Amino acid sequence: MDQEQANAETSGSKEAAEQAPRIDWDNPNTLAGDAPAMPRWPLIASIVVYSGWLVFLVVMAYMRVSTTPQ
Repeated sequence: MDQEQANAETSGSKEAAEQAPRIDWDNPNTLAGDAPAMPRWPLIASIVVYSGWLVFLVVMAYMRVSTTPQ
């Protein structure tokens, strides 16, 4: 009987562990590295915007140097 109770308790704790979240996201002490993966589109959009800004700066520098009288 004791073996059956032990098996029932371990199977119950396994089910509880599967249902309960592993990480408490409401806890401010949770490390950022434990967070789930975020969508990729904000990263890609920021890379595109930053690249466009760098191209703009290079073009403006070229225009400034090439059109000023010497």
